[in-house]
Amino acid sequence: MGLLGLLLSQRLQDPISFNAAMSACEESGKRQTALLLLRQMPVIRLSADVISCNATISACAKRGEWQLALCLLWSMPEARLVANAISYSAAISACEKGAIGFNAAISACEKRGIWQIALHLLSQMPAEEVSADVISCNAVISACVKGGDWDQALLGLSQMCSKNFSQT
Repeated sequence: MGLLGLLLSQRLQDPISFNAAMSACEESGKRQTALLLLRQMPVIRLSADVISCNATISACAKRGEWQLALCLLWSMPEARLVANAISYSAAISACEKGAIGFNAAISACEKRGIWQIALHLLSQMPAEEVSADVISCNAVISACVKGGDWDQALLGLSQMCSKNFSQT
């Protein structure tokens, strides 16, 4: 970032320098800095390119910010940029991390036998645009078994899993 600042102060900025800085932000998980750089490019009359967007989407993916990663991906056509395999892979990675976050929380409930919270987390996944998967449902089933009140929990689980899986 210091080198980029030096280049800017000497009016030697170019897209390659910005892309390199955004890639460094992506590697270090500094999503906010990458977004700031992406937004500053038009201000200094530089056009963002696919590499700029990919680095920023990847930075969002590393932070598990799948909504922002998808917004960036969807905004590429407005900037007359064509998404490529790297763009889509980074966005998919960000979405995957969203499911992993829910699955980790549900698994933590499963270990404690807290089926009510596990079931609630499963029910919240569609609202967050995260699809339940086999891991999600298996963790809730295990939480129900460990929690003891499995009749009522399995009924709700059955309804939610069929709803979640039918949407995917």
